[in-house]
Amino acid sequence: MLRIENGWQALDDEHRSHTSIESHRAVQATVKGVLAELASTITPGDTEESVAQRAAQMMANVARMSRSHA
Repeated sequence: MLRIENGWQALDDEHRSHTSIESHRAVQATVKGVLAELASTITPGDTEESVAQRAAQMMANVARMSRSHA
């Protein structure tokens, strides 16, 4: 009986791990989309600071939109 319980626990851990991987992939896809959009906005006059500020604003906008759709 103990083996079955351990087997179920292993399955639960595997499922949690798979769900975690899916969540990370979704976040990565979102960030990659923001970076692709960000790249098209960079001009020769930008500084590291202005690019970082724009990236942070874009990510904040994505976070706001995702919360409003949840």
